[in-house]
Amino acid sequence: MQTYEPDYFSKKGFYSPRQRRVNVANVGDLEDIADELSRENRLEEKDELPFLDLKSMGYDKLLGLGRLATPFSIKVTSYSESANKKIEETGGKILEPVS
Repeated sequence: MQTYEPDYFSKKGFYSPRQRRVNVANVGDLEDIADELSRENRLEEKDELPFLDLKSMGYDKLLGLGRLATPFSIKVTSYSESANKKIEETGGKILEPVS
């Protein structure tokens, strides 16, 4: 069976039920998220910058992949150093969540 039809059993490996999946967003995705929110008239402003509450949108972490041209004020649970650097270079900032 494995020789002639290796996909017969279809599953390979297993997922641990204790392993938590992290929902991530990249810096390059922020402008698309902001455009979608502005089309729905849900884009807020905080400190004269467009405000994105990624935590309430279901994102757990912000990563630094991609480019950013617009400054944003962002609330997220955790973020990478490269994401923080790119956001600060554009004039934006990451707000620390209140737990």
